[in-house]
Amino acid sequence: RKKLNNLKHQLNLLQSRKKLQNLKNQLNLLQSRKKLYNLRHQLNLLQSRKKLNNLKHQLNLLHSSKKKKNQKHQLNLLQSRKKLYNLRHQLNLLQSRKKLYNL
Repeated sequence: RKKLNNLKHQLNLLQSRKKLQNLKNQLNLLQSRKKLYNLRHQLNLLQSRKKLNNLKHQLNLLHSSKKKKNQKHQLNLLQSRKKLYNLRHQLNLLQSRKKLYNL
């Protein structure tokens, strides 16, 4: 009877240990999954930030290029106005000389 009780007790202990080990394993699995999920999430965040930074950079490049084109265009306009002014001035001079000559 005592031996039987001892055997039952040992069996219970072994089963309890096995259950405990199983619980520990499940916990480890869950923690590992959680860590993996967190790592994936962080990676996604980093990739999203990188994409956003790239988009901002491209936008800045586009703005810079647009500004340069505008500046060139304004410069061309100014130069054209100056040429036109000079031509008008020369024409006025010629007309004045002609008037003088005609007098």
